[in-house]
Amino acid sequence: MLSEVERFQQDLLGSAKQMYINQRGSVFLSNASSSTRRVVIEPWAVEFELPSKSYCEVVSVGGSLPPDIEVEDDEYGFMFWINNMGAIYEYWQDGELID
Repeated sequence: MLSEVERFQQDLLGSAKQMYINQRGSVFLSNASSSTRRVVIEPWAVEFELPSKSYCEVVSVGGSLPPDIEVEDDEYGFMFWINNMGAIYEYWQDGELID
């Protein structure tokens, strides 16, 4: 059986985990070009292909606040920089979680 202090510690840990998950920021992008574009998420150097007329959302989850995502666009595609220490990412394409 847990003591009152142990229950409090478990509740506090659960709240901290939930707060971490709720610290989210995202950038939504649509590929209006007639060709497939490359999407790179940094600092992980993860690459995806974004077909013509498709859309994606890059999400920063957790880490430092406020969420900070920069986007660069060049002739090859889009580069997303997630600049939050301790954050992880989610990549959504056409409404489906890909990674």
